[in-house]
Amino acid sequence: VRANDAVSVTMARARRDEGAGEVARDVYRTTEAVRDAREAASGGEADELDEPTTRETEPIPSVADDDDDDDDVEDDATVNAGSNTSSFSPPTSEAVQNASVDAYAERLSEEDTTSTWATSSDVNERLIADAGRRTSINSATETPSVTLRTSMNSESELIRMRRRPTPLDEDALGQLDANVIDLSTVREKFKPRPGAQLHATFSTIESKGMLGNWIWTCRKAGIDANRVIVAALDSATYDWCIEEVKLYVDFSFHCTKAAQGVLKFNFTEQRGEDNTFRDDTQSFHAVTRAKVHCIAALLRNGYDIALSDVDVAWMRDPKDYFNTGQLGVTDVAMSADFVFHFEAGARVFYEHEKNGQDGLRAWQKYHDKLGQNPWPFRAELNTGMMFFRCTKSAIRFAIDWSERMDKKEGIPRHDQAHFNELFHSLGSRKSASHEVGLIRAFCKTPVVENEDKQCIKPKDKCPLELSCDYSSYGQGLDELEDDIEGACPYDACERGHADADLNGTLAKDFVAGFRPLYSYGGSSGSVRLALLPTELFGNGMTYFVKGRNASPHAFAVHDTYVYSGYTSKIWRFREAGLWRDDKDAFSGAHKQEEKTLVVRFNVPAELEEASRSSITTPSEGIPEGHMRALAWQADRLRDAFAIAIITNRTLILPQLLCGCHRHFYFMNNCTLGDHDIPFACPMDHVLRLIKFGSGALHELHVREANYFENRIAAGLSRLPAAPRVVFCDHENNYTACGARDGRVTGAVTKTAGYLPTKVDIDESKAAAVLTTGASAADVIRAFSEVEHAPVVVLDGLGVSSADGADFLTFGAPERDRWFDERMREVFNPWCCAAEKLGGEIP
Repeated sequence: VRANDAVSVTMARARRDEGAGEVARDVYRTTEAVRDAREAASGGEADELDEPTTRETEPIPSVADDDDDDDDVEDDATVNAGSNTSSFSPPTSEAVQNASVDAYAERLSEEDTTSTWATSSDVNERLIADAGRRTSINSATETPSVTLRTSMNSESELIRMRRRPTPLDEDALGQLDANVIDLSTVREKFKPRPGAQLHATFSTIESKGMLGNWIWTCRKAGIDANRVIVAALDSATYDWCIEEVKLYVDFSFHCTKAAQGVLKFNFTEQRGEDNTFRDDTQSFHAVTRAKVHCIAALLRNGYDIALSDVDVAWMRDPKDYFNTGQLGVTDVAMSADFVFHFEAGARVFYEHEKNGQDGLRAWQKYHDKLGQNPWPFRAELNTGMMFFRCTKSAIRFAIDWSERMDKKEGIPRHDQAHFNELFHSLGSRKSASHEVGLIRAFCKTPVVENEDKQCIKPKDKCPLELSCDYSSYGQGLDELEDDIEGACPYDACERGHADADLNGTLAKDFVAGFRPLYSYGGSSGSVRLALLPTELFGNGMTYFVKGRNASPHAFAVHDTYVYSGYTSKIWRFREAGLWRDDKDAFSGAHKQEEKTLVVRFNVPAELEEASRSSITTPSEGIPEGHMRALAWQADRLRDAFAIAIITNRTLILPQLLCGCHRHFYFMNNCTLGDHDIPFACPMDHVLRLIKFGSGALHELHVREANYFENRIAAGLSRLPAAPRVVFCDHENNYTACGARDGRVTGAVTKTAGYLPTKVDIDESKAAAVLTTGASAADVIRAFSEVEHAPVVVLDGLGVSSADGADFLTFGAPERDRWFDERMREVFNPWCCAAEKLGGEIP
């Protein structure tokens, strides 16, 4: 800190005319004077500080000991409650600026280093409420709910301070404001300091709907508005953002211009939400390139950054979590397109570690009963959710990333491709003679070099066997004294406490799959990287396909693995209660509250079992059981669509049961990941949602299964109990049929993704009866009895017509042909094409 103050005025003036990338790089790389001044000011003392350690908590219970669930819940609640009384508080920036490194370390060593930082009260309340929903390790033991124990103690604070870059002077910050991203107003309201964490996203105007939802979920998650920043990549988005801020009385987030807010590739400002940048390679590359340059600039301003795409929904504030355990001293953390929860591998880890074996290596080599390998580092990294800490290594990573984006040769590639290359570069494979991903804990003491370029321990100056060949790690070590860390042997330094230590503070969280996995990477091989767990940072497979109830503790979900694009993203968010709908979203064309139709049916037990058995289907095989079950459900939807059109009601789509993933043909066992079979399949696996309510199907409107919950969340009142209309066959006694229980039961209700339609229903005698094989005239006649009801429930579909249709005809051949053509359009071809897959056209 003393050295940083002494040399901050020596930072070079970046060249204004070299563009955004050159500004970021030049400001950073003029650091020879910084290094010399630091050595002169510190005299090497900072590298030799004895750092206090944290006290380890109770060891993780063995299988035999863990027989009292209530005690575990109480213990976890006590840990969190105790953190609220912590005597330790983070140092203010003023305190740090006015103290020498030695004095700062001495003060920290006198504090209660066993204390933890409290999480927000609403998180604690949720943790206690969720304590009974814990994930099982095996039949004899359970893991706790997420406790979010923190390790924000003197040790990790000192490590973070040592790794922070030299602050920029006002001239350098001004050049970044002018050329990369304008943070002048942000710095006024939320000053850069150690631990200052921004919660940021980037957007162009065609994504304003998603952007508005991103802002809304940030507010709903309790994230401090002072930390929330929207970086507009075109002027239209900036103007929209300024107006959007005015709509929030209690949430004054930041709007700023990135890349001067003037991106105009292919008439950016005229593009609509259905014509996105992903449709144009050059435009999309321009957007992602600007974003990457801004990341480096945000870090050079002195901020930590939690960065996410606009199609991410936030449920809880991750700020405290990013400061826990080894994640608290990580440079860069990222999400991945990983289709498992970490708990699947952590179970293997636990079983091997308790027997004295290497749990991480066992996890890496493990294959489940379907032959799948749930090792997270095999998945592609996804830049949709990332965290960057303001460290010298993180800045180097961001600059290297931007340099790769700036290269002109070859076909332009998006930011994620370059990010993955950088992560898997040469350096990441030289991780202390361990394979990538097998780093349990990072160094808590610096790794330095002697004159012979050998890695040496800082205390006893003992040369190690491995020679540091810097030519392998790219250019510009500059002031990064930690830049050889990942290239040195594992014992080249004293390591911190591993999250995976079974006697450690975070042991239970690790075994539950709530902790990241760590690696060195980047062009230097020494950037500290963390792969975030999918239980807490979900994607389309782990949250929406596996089912949201399987991720009760998630901080956020990235709406990926989606079909039918933007429309399906909104649909999935709505089903999860994560989409901002106002009252107008529940009104019809004439601004009157829309009338709705709820349909209920139960998949026959034989078809449920057929769907379940489809998991044995080999790659390139046809899962006949899954297809038969889905074709039966498609028939029921076909009848419901017709009746919704005839009665002019919005159809509440029921949950469907699937035994395979949509792209089963390319998969062994017709699915991916570790979700249970069968499952409540996302609606975009079966239907082309973009077709409804527009074009030739403007008469047919559909909404999500939890529509009525979303309606109440938007501020509308509960509706009166809905009357029922029931389908019966010719031979049934209409009285008995009308009194039949139509409630949904069976396998779909037991899936993690099931969404019951919560609306009051008159379960007594049906208000009207329809006969199997009904016509449009029959439907009109029956629904005349319930014409004014805001909600009508249709029961009995498929009970008497398992091999046919409950609805037969519109009464006109032309209308029937029109309807059949529309049905072929709305169902994805793979689910119902008779000539290829053995199903039937509904």
